[in-house]
Amino acid sequence: LDEIEPHVKSWEKLVHPSDMMIVMDTLNAHLESKTDFYETEHRMKHKSGDWIWVLDKGQVIERGTHGEPLRACGTHLDITGRKRAEEALRESEKFLHNVFEGIQDGLSVLDRDLNIMRTNAWMERMYADEMPLIGKKCYAVYQQRNSVCPWCPTIKALETGKRIE
Repeated sequence: LDEIEPHVKSWEKLVHPSDMMIVMDTLNAHLESKTDFYETEHRMKHKSGDWIWVLDKGQVIERGTHGEPLRACGTHLDITGRKRAEEALRESEKFLHNVFEGIQDGLSVLDRDLNIMRTNAWMERMYADEMPLIGKKCYAVYQQRNSVCPWCPTIKALETGKRIE
């Protein structure tokens, strides 16, 4: 209580300016009884001076005779680590996507049942007449067979746990 005054105005000073509009829209919807509770993820100024990410949840717990909010209760949970991990994951996914698409050879990702789960642009060009490839059996598309190829390197790799060259 000696660090943060218990009213909205002191809290508003801590919310990142870029997040303020969505935060206030969400809060006001709750204060006007349009939602049962208030919840946002936004940046907030930490007492260290750094911006941290918080999961901000709250609820009006007492209203006046005309529905006006009298008292509210809420929490702030520091989710900065989670946000950093999410950003790192997005960057990793972007990198892997660029690598997958940048390889100038046809690539497919198969599940254990030999269904095509993903292909790169080169594979899609190579098998344009078979599009869409996703969900089809690899042996049906790539070998025009009705059953698994006896020489299937994917099956051999799954059975042995080793890369087949």
